[in-house]
This record gives sequence, structure tokens and C-alpha cells, in this order.
Amino acid sequence: MQTKIYVDTCIFIAYYFEKSHPKFYQNYLDTSNCLEQIIRIRNIKLVTSDFTFTEFTKVAQDKKIPAEKVHDIVARLSRQKKIGDKYRFEVLKANGYERDYTFEDFFIHLQTILLKTRPGIADAIHYQIMRNNRINKIITLNPKDFLKIKKEFRNITVIPPARISEFI
Repeated sequence: MQTKIYVDTCIFIAYYFEKSHPKFYQNYLDTSNCLEQIIRIRNIKLVTSDFTFTEFTKVAQDKKIPAEKVHDIVARLSRQKKIGDKYRFEVLKANGYERDYTFEDFFIHLQTILLKTRPGIADAIHYQIMRNNRINKIITLNPKDFLKIKKEFRNITVIPPARISEFI
């Protein structure tokens, strides 16, 4: 059986945009090393969501990355399902395994997460998608909000890329 690990938006940002920035170069290195370790292990599958690509677009826009470049990267990610043409991932559905799960259900669950743990809205959305797909591990460079969620729900493992070897 494969262990699924959710890939947070910041991992994509680090991989695609932080290599050439001295301030963020370590994020790129940690992310690249993490992905290299993961692909060597056959029983780990990387997963993410379409929401990740939406947040990726917003963050890249905030970083003043040209829209054409962002569009090209997101289009390639969506078609190939690989980070950097090398690291395979699966795109999860927001409703996961729930057959009769509605948009209303999603937003009620999202509101519960927000009220109980007060994370950022994007991280709450990622977490709800993870819950709907029975994923409890996430690789992220921004663990703060996920650690808030963990305190309340306890069913999430937050993995910083630099520490991936401790979790695999």
C-alpha cells in the first residue's frame, strides 16, 4: 500500500521560483532534496489538488512573476502531473471519497476548521481536501497553520522538506 503525502503550494513555489533568489535559495535546496529522497521510495505517492494550482497562481502573481510564465507552468503541471518533468504526483478531487459530498458540505467543514483553529483560509482548504481524501501527511515550508490544525484535529503530520528523512 502506498503512503500518500500532500504537496503544499509553497513546495511548488520553492521549486519553480526560489532557485535564483539568494534569500529563498535554501527553500529550493530543501525542496529539491526532499523530492529526490521521495522518488527513491516506491511506496510513497505525492498528491496535491487543483486548489494548489490556484494558490500557486496567486502567490506567483504576488511575486511579480509574468502571467505567461505562470500559465505555462500550471498548464504543464496539470497535463504532465510532474514537478519539473521528474517528480510524479496525483491531483485529488476536493470531495475525495465522499459520493454525496456537496459544495455546501465542503464549506461547512471549512468553517469548522476556521472557527476551531484559525488558520489561513488557503491552509484550511488544503486540509479539508486532505481529510476528504484520507490523507494525513503534508510537505510544507510553512508549517505554522498546519500545526494549529494539528493541535485541534491531531490527525495530520506536518513534514518540513529539510526533515523528510525523519518521516520516510
